[in-house]
Amino acid sequence: MLNRSLRTAILELNAKQISIRRIARTLDHSDRVFIHEPPFAWHPEERISWSEPGYTNLCAEHRLVEAEEAGIRIERCAVCPYFRALGEIGFRSEVRIPFDPDLVETVAEVLG
Repeated sequence: MLNRSLRTAILELNAKQISIRRIARTLDHSDRVFIHEPPFAWHPEERISWSEPGYTNLCAEHRLVEAEEAGIRIERCAVCPYFRALGEIGFRSEVRIPFDPDLVETVAEVLG
C-alpha cells in the first residue's frame, strides 16, 4: 500500500490534470494543452561545473551480465542500475528500461 503522502501527491496531480483538461476544453475545445517555454529559460546555456556527488547508487566495479531489454542487447550490472547498449539500437537515441514499481522499495522517514 502507498504511504499517505505519496497517495496524496498522486491524487493532487490527478486533480491538476483534470483541471487542465477542463480549461483546454473550455478555451480550445480540445483535450490537449501545449506549454511553450523559451529553451534557455530554465536551462543555462553554459555548462555548469558541479562538485562530485556525495552519494551515488552506482557501484565502483560493475558485475556486467548480458541481457535484452525491449529487443535491444544490453549489458547491465548485477549489483547497481548501470546498463549500456551493445551494438546498434536502431532509430532510437537511447535505451530506456521501463519503470517496474515491484522492483522498488520505498521507505518514508519524517525528518526534523
